[in-house]
Amino acid sequence: MNVLHVVHADVWGGGETAALSMCKALKKNGENVYVVVSGNIDMLQEKFRHIGNVTAVHISWGRVITCLREIRRIVVDNKIDIIHTHTGKVIPFVLLANWNLKSKVIAYRHNALKNKKDIIHKIIYKNLDAMVCVSNFVKKHQEIDMPKWLRDKLYVVNNGIEVNETVSDISNCHNRFVVGYAGRIEENKGLLYLAKALVYLDNREVVLIIAGDDNTEYAGRVKMYFQEKNFENNVHWLGYIPDMNNFYKQIDLLVAPSVVPEAFGLSICEAMYHGKPVITSNNGAQDEIIDDGVEGFLLQPGDEKGIAEKIMALNHNHNKCVIMGEKAREKIKKQFTMDCWLKEMLKVYNKVMLDKR
Repeated sequence: MNVLHVVHADVWGGGETAALSMCKALKKNGENVYVVVSGNIDMLQEKFRHIGNVTAVHISWGRVITCLREIRRIVVDNKIDIIHTHTGKVIPFVLLANWNLKSKVIAYRHNALKNKKDIIHKIIYKNLDAMVCVSNFVKKHQEIDMPKWLRDKLYVVNNGIEVNETVSDISNCHNRFVVGYAGRIEENKGLLYLAKALVYLDNREVVLIIAGDDNTEYAGRVKMYFQEKNFENNVHWLGYIPDMNNFYKQIDLLVAPSVVPEAFGLSICEAMYHGKPVITSNNGAQDEIIDDGVEGFLLQPGDEKGIAEKIMALNHNHNKCVIMGEKAREKIKKQFTMDCWLKEMLKVYNKVMLDKR
């Protein structure tokens, strides 16, 4: 098949990481993969350049004629069968560019948001061939007050992670207990609650390493908190890391204390694949990945005392930490790899391609 992914983003996040992994998996499977990038074009072109067929198109209403002409040319010239959109902003442009063509349009839902009900969006939904949700949690939000004709277009295909044979040993040999945090350093990700949990523990044998851009206002507040509590020597800010494998080798467990509902959790899956248990919030799709007490722990958002207690429990019981990590790795290998994603996505392709709507 000839598959086109349309990616618009100004910053790199989970949805963009997932889109890149999808393109790689499809290409590895022998499909012809094409990508249109917009938004922060330089950043996206660099990320997707290994895919090969990448075109920059400024997707905006100010350039609508040029934009539609270019997308339509790509679809026609490459005989595109499937078009994936990864943000709602680009869907109208794709549908207009695809007008009277045979390509099927699939809207990816990376966020847990309700569908809009105005007449414009009803027309958009009518012309979509499928809407793919990255978790059941996202699907439930999409289904709220949704008519049956639209529900029939909904599918759930879990995100997956790219795997390789070079993964970290589950049992670390360092003297200190290392807690990891990976992701955007913004208020809604809840890093300050993890900071407060560590200060509450007041255990100098516990070290926190943080992977993510720390040049944010919120990161500054967290750093100031650690300084005020005289804990900064136990915290290591690594900044943005292109290759996370070494990060996961260093940690004993990952804490993902998000205070907003998460549509999925790629960093959670990555840590688990590396044999690390995860402590995270129970306010989104996290409970579709982790069974509480088996591969990690699920807590209420903002429960800094609960985070501290779970860290302490695993720090004091190394064998339990290792066993949880082993179960975490097996869970990911069975359910959340890109091979799993590809298998389910191809089923959606087959249904959509056979649908004569």
